[in-house]
Amino acid sequence: MIYESLKDNITALVDAVGFVKKKQVVQLFSDQADKNTVGQVIKQLIRQGTLREKEGSLLTTGRAIKLNSSMLKRKIDALWVVASIGSQQIMDLSEISFPRCFLILLANGKSVELSVCGEYQEAYMAQKKHELEKIRGGDDDMIYTVLVPSRDLGDSLEDFYFSNFCLLDENKKPSFYLWKGE
Repeated sequence: MIYESLKDNITALVDAVGFVKKKQVVQLFSDQADKNTVGQVIKQLIRQGTLREKEGSLLTTGRAIKLNSSMLKRKIDALWVVASIGSQQIMDLSEISFPRCFLILLANGKSVELSVCGEYQEAYMAQKKHELEKIRGGDDDMIYTVLVPSRDLGDSLEDFYFSNFCLLDENKKPSFYLWKGE
């Protein structure tokens, strides 16, 4: 992430996203410090009141969120993909409109738009938003990743604008797939 201090990076992440699971923070920043150190910094930020811990080890900055919301679950799933990248590779992270979740600026100069689509219609909505927002004739170096719940849904999105699709396994580890024609 962008700051030298682990404490500042963790605060910036939770502030940008609004919520994140403790395990996701530990996984994301384990390339910057060992897991115990990351855990201690989280505890310190909670004690200071900078972060709050909600049910289910969910860290927030105090913004009101609905803990049973399906949108929240999707963003938490998307954060497992973000956490797998590692903090040293991420320059910036920001939220974008549903069903797209995050815009991730990487240290190597590339960008990733991460969407979460639970069904075909949501991918269609993302496609339409992409077509409306795309700058005609502009370079498009963006990697468009869509997180889906099943391989069948991922395979069905081959003709959409997405660059690849992603599945989470039972341990929340992402696997990325290209379509057969790629």
